[in-house]
Amino acid sequence: MSSTVFDATITNMDNKIVANSIELLRSTTQVHSVLQNTHLTPQALALSVNDNFATLSADVGSEVDVMVFDAIIEYLQQNGAEVERAEVFLSSTGTNHIICSPIADDEVIDFSEQVIGFYQLDEDEIEEVKVQLEDDGTQFTDNIDNKTTLIIIGEDTPSDTEALNAYQARGIKVIDYDMFWDYLDRYSI
Repeated sequence: MSSTVFDATITNMDNKIVANSIELLRSTTQVHSVLQNTHLTPQALALSVNDNFATLSADVGSEVDVMVFDAIIEYLQQNGAEVERAEVFLSSTGTNHIICSPIADDEVIDFSEQVIGFYQLDEDEIEEVKVQLEDDGTQFTDNIDNKTTLIIIGEDTPSDTEALNAYQARGIKVIDYDMFWDYLDRYSI
């Protein structure tokens, strides 16, 4: 049985207008025109709110057209939401569809030219990255040093720690684990 998983991160949840627009999206008929002829209901949209950001998600037991989620993101943006990232995973094809990402449209990383270090990343995630890039000529290092050109950090790692700021000041690019997959999805290697 195929399913659809949707995730979006909204970064300005301290804005009451944005918070209200998301609640309206979930609780009224506002979304019904977008969702008609799909198996997705407003009740299927789960919202978790942290201090100043939120995650809007849905896990649907059937395939839902990616355009539905495009429309949801467009609705939120029209109501002032700053959507940092949004993606849809379709189990039938095993693919992620990036709706929006913090990666600039013209930004490309050639992983074959990188020496990658890891910072506060789980061992299984490190292995996944290495397996994904093993045939690409990418080099990896256990110690972040002057040869390191890219650091992949854990999803929950604050990107403005003293150590990471020092690495960035030396010209080392820092991305998080999710952004790594965004780069691969956008620019297949």
